[in-house]
Amino acid sequence: MPPVWQVEPGARVVLVSTKPQLVLQMRAEALRFLPHVEILQSLTLDDPQLGTALAEAQVIIHAARAGQVRDGLRPDQSAIEYRYTPDLGVLRKDILPRIEALRARRTGRETPGEGHE
Repeated sequence: MPPVWQVEPGARVVLVSTKPQLVLQMRAEALRFLPHVEILQSLTLDDPQLGTALAEAQVIIHAARAGQVRDGLRPDQSAIEYRYTPDLGVLRKDILPRIEALRARRTGRETPGEGHE
């Protein structure tokens, strides 16, 4: 199986999630890391179109708990397990400063970067 960064440009990709509410998140993340591929469909395991979509895919990106989609892969297909991991840059630049600001408001102290004009 090729690493994500070696997926061929224009590869036909199908995303498979276990829950409908995760499909959009998976799609956004896949497009972030694979802007050069064609995402044919984003489906859940119980979608009646899943079999047809998998047959048309070159690459299948599936949620950790949807590993059964690997059963019956053809030799010309590959599968990548999607695991949600937070982006450390976003955590450091966006989330942590917001948490610090909330803590500061609760305790009444200033946060770094807050000054008086």
